[in-house]
Amino acid sequence: MPFEFQPETLLAAQDIRIAFFDIDGVLTDGGVYFTEHGETLKRFSILDGYGLKLLRKAGILPAVITGRDSKPLRVRLEVRDAVRYVTRARGGEGAAREFCDLLVTASGQYRRLLDVARNTAL
Repeated sequence: MPFEFQPETLLAAQDIRIAFFDIDGVLTDGGVYFTEHGETLKRFSILDGYGLKLLRKAGILPAVITGRDSKPLRVRLEVRDAVRYVTRARGGEGAAREFCDLLVTASGQYRRLLDVARNTAL
């Protein structure tokens, strides 16, 4: 298991059946890349994508949202004060996978799903 989670965090995550992820800065590194033709590209982590697959296999629905960030919105929502867990990994660098691992571990299915993955492709 790549991440260690506190027991109280695992207990709090046991009943989660849907997980929402923002795109920019969570599933991507927040950067925008431009092709020579002016097309914009975003970088996604393969680790995060695999974590989302593990969630589905564990019966937890991954959902993605996107929108523009603003200071008034952050003040209004005070999201960070309400969360029970903040990932150590940064957005686009495995943060989503870390969160997926938390939920799959809390569901008690992490070891089984990894064993299945070793024998078959997800």
